[in-house]
Amino acid sequence: VGFYSYAGSNAPQVAEINDEHFKNLKGLNINVRALVPDHETLAGIESRYTNLKVKKIPFNIYSTDNAIDITDDYVKIFSNELQTVVIKNKEIAQMFKQIFEMVWVNVKETA
Repeated sequence: VGFYSYAGSNAPQVAEINDEHFKNLKGLNINVRALVPDHETLAGIESRYTNLKVKKIPFNIYSTDNAIDITDDYVKIFSNELQTVVIKNKEIAQMFKQIFEMVWVNVKETA
């Protein structure tokens, strides 16, 4: 699961990194749920990455250009300047997952 950013101010390499990341996940049969800003730069993201299910949050509420990936074991925080912080701690990962789930269930499905 994750909180993803809009693509407006990302470094040019970010699109390539994302393409490779989702290709690898699809090869491992891993699906991802993400909360994303409702922004034109993300139009068609679910058709581009078929293993990604998103819910969009109005841009005036959620407009980050950084991202967070959450797994069972760690949390990765990505800056749009190609910097990453990894917190390898199951308890912290669980906390972030709970926060994600609280938001996920309260955001309406998008078409």
